[in-house]
Amino acid sequence: MLRHLVLFELAEDATPAAIDAALEALRGLADEVPAVRELHAGRDAGLAPGNAGLALLVVVDDEAAWRAYQDHPAHQRVVADHVRPVVAGRTAAQLVE
Repeated sequence: MLRHLVLFELAEDATPAAIDAALEALRGLADEVPAVRELHAGRDAGLAPGNAGLALLVVVDDEAAWRAYQDHPAHQRVVADHVRPVVAGRTAAQLVE
C-alpha cells in the first residue's frame, strides 16, 4: 500500500468559494480514478500557526497505481482547473508501509 500525502499552502487571494470548489473536486477523484482506494481532503483545523492550508491523502495499491492516479485525465483537470488557482505552494511525499 502507498499513501500519497500533499500539503498545500493557500494563495492569499484564494476565495472561500474557490477553496471549497477545489476540495469538492479533489474529493470527487475518489469516484473518477479507479486506482484510488481511499481519498481524504480537507482544510487545516487552525490549531497551530504555520500549518498548510489544505491537505490531501490518497491511498493506492502501489507505485503503478500512484502513477495511474497522477496521469489520469480527471486528476490533471482538477489540478489545472481547481487546485492551481488557489495554491501558492505545495509539498508532497509518497509513504510506503
